[in-house]
Amino acid sequence: MGGGCGEHQVFSAALRCLLQETQPAIIDVDLTDDLGVKHGDVCGGKMTVFVEPFFAMPQRRKETERVREMMNARAIKRYERVSPRKVKRMLDAIRGKGVLQARSLLQFSSSRTKIPVLKTLNSAVANFKNKVGTVRVDDKDLFIQEVKVDEGPTMKRWRPGFRGTADMIRRRTCHITIIVNSHKPIDQKGG
Repeated sequence: MGGGCGEHQVFSAALRCLLQETQPAIIDVDLTDDLGVKHGDVCGGKMTVFVEPFFAMPQRRKETERVREMMNARAIKRYERVSPRKVKRMLDAIRGKGVLQARSLLQFSSSRTKIPVLKTLNSAVANFKNKVGTVRVDDKDLFIQEVKVDEGPTMKRWRPGFRGTADMIRRRTCHITIIVNSHKPIDQKGG
């Protein structure tokens, strides 16, 4: 930014307008500095700037997110007797993939955590089809929008330890959440 053209004044005036306005606005900026010297001989010491606020856009985006969020379906498997750390590795493999691709990844995996994750995925797909109603939805049009695993309660068990002490064994549990959405927009809902 050059020092003699008054860009700082234009930026600060535009910033003030952003903080006050919620709609796009056209503002006039006087390029006279504190000493009374006019900068910008080409525009006669004044400049017109079009300013569009940054926070007007997310309001529209939030509205479309809310409509899109209504079209998804979730399934939660609670108190699964598997460590959340082990389930997280499996969920990272299927995050963002299509339902058919995720099912094939889970079926050919060697981890024992594939069974509860596959059950939760099938439940989420069934919930989506039930939520849509009479509209036919193919599994190839569905994708996994969000997956997460939360830690559940830990069961504590005791066993004999070294030199007569007792060692605690932690039997961890987890809650698996899978949210499924459609690539194609669903026009109608019925029950």
